[in-house]
Amino acid sequence: MHKRHHLIFTCLLLLFFGLFLFTPPALGAEETQEPIDRDFTHYLNLGVSLLDQENYLDSITAFQKALEISSDSAEVHLVMGMAYDGLGQYEKAIFHLKKAGQLSPQLSDAHVNLGLVYLKMDNVDEAIKTYYDALMIDPVNEKAYFGLGVAYQRMGRYEEAIDAYSEAIMISPAFSDAYNNLGIALSHVGLYEEAITSYLIAIKIRPDLSEAAYNNLGITYQSVGQDDKAVEAYTNAILLDPEYTKAYCNLGHVRQQKGNYDEAMWAYQEALKIDPAFADAHYGLGNAYGSTGEYEKAADSYLLAIRHNPKDARTYFNLGWSYGKLGQLDKELDAYNQAISLKQDYAKAYLGRGLVYLKNGHKDMARQEYDVLKNLDAKMASSLYELLNQ
Repeated sequence: MHKRHHLIFTCLLLLFFGLFLFTPPALGAEETQEPIDRDFTHYLNLGVSLLDQENYLDSITAFQKALEISSDSAEVHLVMGMAYDGLGQYEKAIFHLKKAGQLSPQLSDAHVNLGLVYLKMDNVDEAIKTYYDALMIDPVNEKAYFGLGVAYQRMGRYEEAIDAYSEAIMISPAFSDAYNNLGIALSHVGLYEEAITSYLIAIKIRPDLSEAAYNNLGITYQSVGQDDKAVEAYTNAILLDPEYTKAYCNLGHVRQQKGNYDEAMWAYQEALKIDPAFADAHYGLGNAYGSTGEYEKAADSYLLAIRHNPKDARTYFNLGWSYGKLGQLDKELDAYNQAISLKQDYAKAYLGRGLVYLKNGHKDMARQEYDVLKNLDAKMASSLYELLNQ
């Protein structure tokens, strides 16, 4: 969401030059060096300030001026790499971060930030290697362990992610983001109570900046059937960030599960006011309309969801279901075909397609769907078989 990865550096670089005490030329060099030092520090600190403000272009301009004065400054290459990262210019970011590491081999933060860039490029293997490089330099770098956890989590290696986040927390017990991500990893391995505890600690550490933790807490409460607590958690997330579309969408989902369809529709619509292209909110709104028998509105919502996310098989299936309720069998069949093209083992879509064939009197084609279903879902296959033999 709106989380920012900032590493704020106060960089003061002192350049030492030899002084030849009784040689006039050397005294002249000393007299001109001091303003050069001041200019370098000025541009470096200016760039860091602009970087903190996310003014990446102007920060790069300042860093370039600093490099004109001292081209071998590891600190400048580090922060310039971070600025290019902020602009999404990852190849340039990699160049400067690697240069920083070459100029200052003990600068572990160069590797940490390089790992972050690799993660953004979905080069997870390289990110893991880079984070381990950082830990070889600084074994107690909590940011390196945190990045390692993110990388493992992205690969679905949740146990290793849990270990990495736990290491980060041992080094920095007030690392709220590590507690939040630890909660996510714990949820993935079914340790819901531990996940809830982790989210609550993250919230306690940073109560005013915990919208993501509240949202994740709500998801976990839903997983254990504590819907009222989930509603409270999502509401707290929205209070902290009134434009948190995921929290609105999740609030709509839990309201819908409890049969509060009007409240669910309101939540989805609030999310769409903020982000009209939010496919999950269109999908949820379609489900709410379908639950209240408003099938045309449901179909329209699913079509909007597909416009913004054309690769979601479940939306095509639900679109087909809504067309079926409207008696539009050709459109229903087309939607199921699209769902199956996106998800080859989508049992519900094969069943739906078989039912359409039966409605159209094509028993032979329905039987072909049954043959597929036997290998996907025995219960659904049995249901279709009974209809075939009526």
